[in-house]
Amino acid sequence: MIAVKWIDRVDALAPATEGLSNTSAPVHATEGLSHTSAPAHATEGLSNTSAPVHALEGLGHTSAPAHATEGLGDASAPAHATEGLGHASAPAHATEGLSHASAPVHAIEGLGHASAPAHATEGLGHASAPIHAIEGLGHASAPVHAIEGLGHASAPAHATEGLGHASAPVHAIEGLGHASAPAHATEGLGHASAPAHATEGLGHASAPVHAIEGLGHASAPDHAIEGLGHASAPAHATEGLGHASAPAHATEGLGHASAPVHAIEALGHASAPAHATEGLGHASAPVHAIEGLSHASAPAHATEGLSDASAPAHTSEGLGHASAPVHAIEALSHASAPAHATEGLGHASAPVHAIEGLSHASAPAHATEGLSDASAPAHTSEGLGDPSAPAPVSEGRPDAPAPVFTGGQLEASAPVSVFAGG
Repeated sequence: MIAVKWIDRVDALAPATEGLSNTSAPVHATEGLSHTSAPAHATEGLSNTSAPVHALEGLGHTSAPAHATEGLGDASAPAHATEGLGHASAPAHATEGLSHASAPVHAIEGLGHASAPAHATEGLGHASAPIHAIEGLGHASAPVHAIEGLGHASAPAHATEGLGHASAPVHAIEGLGHASAPAHATEGLGHASAPAHATEGLGHASAPVHAIEGLGHASAPDHAIEGLGHASAPAHATEGLGHASAPAHATEGLGHASAPVHAIEALGHASAPAHATEGLGHASAPVHAIEGLSHASAPAHATEGLSDASAPAHTSEGLGHASAPVHAIEALSHASAPAHATEGLGHASAPVHAIEGLSHASAPAHATEGLSDASAPAHTSEGLGDPSAPAPVSEGRPDAPAPVFTGGQLEASAPVSVFAGG
């Protein structure tokens, strides 16, 4: 179901391009947003972004010319699958740069003046993440294999993820906010210490055990705990959000909420640091396919909450206080969704496989696309502005120079032919 649409001042020549506001996105599945250039196969440019290669996604004066790059906010992500956000350089294969970040290597993700030149590094905010799968955020150093640093974080080990002056140097560490997560797969967030095997701490939290994920003065010492915001989540795979207690198997709470079910998604200063977490702004949403949104509670299997909304159903799509909770969720506006291939925007995180976020928006599902604080989380939904425009309806814009094969409108384009599923 492909619909040809005209995008305002957008140059989108290819069959699945999506341009938004003075965007150039000429190749197959490009998605441009606001003065973006995304001419390659599946590029997505956002806000004065240049993303000319196969699957680029640029946002905000970003250059992302390589295969699957995604640049956000004056980011440069020219390599194969780079994703740059905010003056970020992420030119390598699967790099993701955010906000003045440099992520030039294979799968780098740089965020906020971050340098992440290695294979799969992700730098966030003046972060250095030069090695294989590094993800740095905010003046973070994350040079090793799968490191993810956030906010002045140091995450030099194999798969570390540091956020906010955090040190997360070991295998799958994810640190957030002055956190120290040096063990094998630790994830520390916010002045947290998470030195154990797969711990993830957030916000003055101590999360030292195997797959712990703490957030915001939380203590999550058990096997696969994930606590958020002064939360205590000691059980197997719990994830608490915002003064929440979520001790059950794979719970994830949001904002003084208790959400103990298997694959919940929380948003808005929330954390969900499971396998491939990525935190953005004050929010973290790391479990497998979770996507939460802005103080929302979405505790079901693959819920999608949008902006203080609760939306637990299967293929719902909400925009702004809307609900869109099931398998292929997308969160927007200071939201985080950090699964396998997250991409964050502004204060938002949208991490699942082939997500594309937009302007404090998050779209973390398989191939989601969010536009300007909007959410487009369902199977082929696309959100534009605050409104949602998911249907594959062809519309002509008289002042638009080129037709784009997409399903969204309102000075923005959101792709129909993109699969957003878990």
